[in-house]
Amino acid sequence: MFKAHEQPNDVYAGMLIYPEDKLEELFEKTREWDTTKKPDETVYVMFGRLPPEFKASLGVLLWLNSPSTEEYQDRFKPFYSIGPVLDTSRAMTYPESNSLYNEYIGYGDRKLILPAHLKHPCTISTAKKVWKSTTEFSDPTRKSFTRTSVRFEFYTDEGMLKTKKDETTFPHRDQTYNVIISARWPDEADDKEAIEWLYNVRELFYEGATKDDVIIANNCTPPMEDVEKVLKPEIVFGKENLERLKVLKRKYDPTCFFNKWVPIKI
Repeated sequence: MFKAHEQPNDVYAGMLIYPEDKLEELFEKTREWDTTKKPDETVYVMFGRLPPEFKASLGVLLWLNSPSTEEYQDRFKPFYSIGPVLDTSRAMTYPESNSLYNEYIGYGDRKLILPAHLKHPCTISTAKKVWKSTTEFSDPTRKSFTRTSVRFEFYTDEGMLKTKKDETTFPHRDQTYNVIISARWPDEADDKEAIEWLYNVRELFYEGATKDDVIIANNCTPPMEDVEKVLKPEIVFGKENLERLKVLKRKYDPTCFFNKWVPIKI
């Protein structure tokens, strides 16, 4: 179920671009901003290559629910203090701000996305490993993986936390740090290599992570052979929610017609 909300004002958004040598400082500043972030602001840190030269670059997509230049630069002061080499930020309509990432997810080619969900921000050492893997894999002199990217998402969960864990099908309502690992390539012959890279990068985020650090979210996508082992109904839905869902299942789907992905057995 979705509920629409009116957006009365323009917003301020855009991308800041940095060279590779700013990686460590960028993640330090992101951590600094993350401790004081507010519900009306969002930050995405991205690894990728900028067309048309496809030079490896660090990008930070910033979004603020206000059209004020002064407020925008004040809220995101940690990122401006690093000295971006490019700044595309400006006031714009809310619908326009939703198209800022379109160049990376446009039509065409073959695409696959894997998420990693953590309870704590990615460490700088892990970020460096992911950067190295991403830039080597997307090297334009190798194959056509230049539009590959990794996106680290930072936003408040304040709104989500207002919903109690027993009021929704999926109980995960704790602070979550999502990483979106995306590969894009034109040739079917490269499917195996692309998929292998995606899973290898996700494993980099789980290296050294304790069991309590990793969140198995409902939109997690493990290898097919691990689906039943990892995506157990009691984990995905929560034990209490699962019992309530079984009652509904017996009433509306007694033959278990819907039996894919994370099926509820009654």
